[in-house]
Amino acid sequence: MEIHWFPDALADIDAIFNHIHADNPAAAREIISELRSTIDLLRENPKLGRSGRWPRTRELVMPPYVVAYREADAAITILAIYHSARMWPESWLRAHIEEGLKQVKNGQFASKEEVQRAFDSFGSEEPLEEPE
Repeated sequence: MEIHWFPDALADIDAIFNHIHADNPAAAREIISELRSTIDLLRENPKLGRSGRWPRTRELVMPPYVVAYREADAAITILAIYHSARMWPESWLRAHIEEGLKQVKNGQFASKEEVQRAFDSFGSEEPLEEPE
């Protein structure tokens, strides 16, 4: 199963990395690597996450992060990644995920090259897995 990334989800990953990197660069790379590895598990186990807060979404809980995603048309789309301890206003979460769903409907995803460049910029040494 292919994994698509909503561009704002890549921005979420970037924000997570930058926040942690300011205090501990090695931990930032490790956390991003763990997020990526766990998200890649969705290729074979798309129902790995719990039912999401919004219709047709699921949430992969990776404490302290939550990955909001959608499974449809033989693909997984990563909609948002947020820190579970933050008290996000419900309206922000709803708008963030609804924007992701709208872009999914319109077929607007980050290209594989953009996703690879984003992860490369975090110092990840593993290339993104290609779907079989």
